[in-house]
Amino acid sequence: MIGIFYPDRMVGEIYDLSLSELASEGVKAILCDLDDTLTPYYDTTTHPRLEAWIEEVKAAGIKLCILSNGKKDRILPMCNQLGLVCLPMSCKPLPFGYIRALRKLGLKRKELVCIGDQIFTDVLGGNLMGIRTVLVEPIAYKTSSVEVKKRQIEKRFRREKGKNA
Repeated sequence: MIGIFYPDRMVGEIYDLSLSELASEGVKAILCDLDDTLTPYYDTTTHPRLEAWIEEVKAAGIKLCILSNGKKDRILPMCNQLGLVCLPMSCKPLPFGYIRALRKLGLKRKELVCIGDQIFTDVLGGNLMGIRTVLVEPIAYKTSSVEVKKRQIEKRFRREKGKNA
């Protein structure tokens, strides 16, 4: 049961992922968190490095879908600017957003990978759905007492190499 908290892979940041390796593994789409995975929390600006990575994802023949618990009015403008499919208010780790993504993309679970910076939302949700998971280090650490406590609990799982390592 505790294995559901461990990602399949861990990388420092999204740019460390081998897109050709993902494509060779049959990955046709990435479900990706936004806040602290692609951009700092509440940052509404795009960055050239992120834009270049998104183009690399597309060039690799992989679709990119933002799966975020953020509110629509904050998430959609940035996703529209980047030309990305977006599912805000996804209620991760519950299955609702993942199911919507599967339907919207028209793909099977084995054709997806879920990438995010949080174990108790991104990794747990992907694992519960039977989707491969990749945990990245957060771009920025929030300092609220709840976030600090959550990150302390996550440290245990971050020290491990992942469930398939």
